[in-house]
Amino acid sequence: AVPVFVAILVFHEAGHLAAMRIFGYKDVKVFFIPFLGALATAKSRPWGTAPWKRAVVSIAGPLPGIVAALVFFSMNWRFAGLFTHHPTLMGMIVEAGGMAMLLNLFNLLPLGDLDGGQYLQASLFSRFPRAEVFFRIAGSLGLAALALSMQAPFMTAFAILPLLNLRLNWEAAKIRHALSNQWRKAGSPPDRQTAEADLDHLMGTSPFSEIGDPRRGLVRQFVVRDLAPTPMPIWQSVLCVILYLLLWSPVVLFVATSWGWMLLFKLQTSLHPHSLRHRPH
Repeated sequence: AVPVFVAILVFHEAGHLAAMRIFGYKDVKVFFIPFLGALATAKSRPWGTAPWKRAVVSIAGPLPGIVAALVFFSMNWRFAGLFTHHPTLMGMIVEAGGMAMLLNLFNLLPLGDLDGGQYLQASLFSRFPRAEVFFRIAGSLGLAALALSMQAPFMTAFAILPLLNLRLNWEAAKIRHALSNQWRKAGSPPDRQTAEADLDHLMGTSPFSEIGDPRRGLVRQFVVRDLAPTPMPIWQSVLCVILYLLLWSPVVLFVATSWGWMLLFKLQTSLHPHSLRHRPH
């Protein structure tokens, strides 16, 4: 299981790495974190990188992984007769497909620094930064409720963690919104240095000047992390959101169908409690 998991991680991060190199990101590296996974990072991206390129970088890991998982599942279905004589190989293929699907769908969750969160930030919330905060709250509470129903304490803790930075995220969102309005009127800054100078000037004015240290430095880091001169055009945002929903649609359909059958079964047993009892001959 461990070699399969590592191979899936490498394949996932290789997608991010390739996209970053194609779009000119600087000092691209991959870090492996024991017991947690891996992370592809870049020291900086070129100023003015189109928002759609940032969205592609975010989804370049999960999308190929999901496609690979579907290939594994289709191989198991297409060559089922052949694999009956090789149960070990069949088990490895099924295991690889299941792990790839779970890992990449988990990364597609619309939370924080996960790929799904970064994808939606680039494609949608760069235009509506304050809406991102409410979306984070809804996503965290939804995942926490699901984790509690599954009795998964680690997932519950992971879901609650983004809520700890809620105040910082809200203040950063207000600053990004104000910067966006300023640049819409005066024009986008030509480089990152000018953009950060505009940010520092804005944070020195009311009401942002009232943010005290050390929270002030953390808020600035949050803003700089997602700093971009222009948001994604609306038509591109619509296409990106549709793609995101399409990736999740099989899961939603499966869960809805499962819950529907379960509710139907409970309803049937409540209306006809004696119908499922064994009748002696």
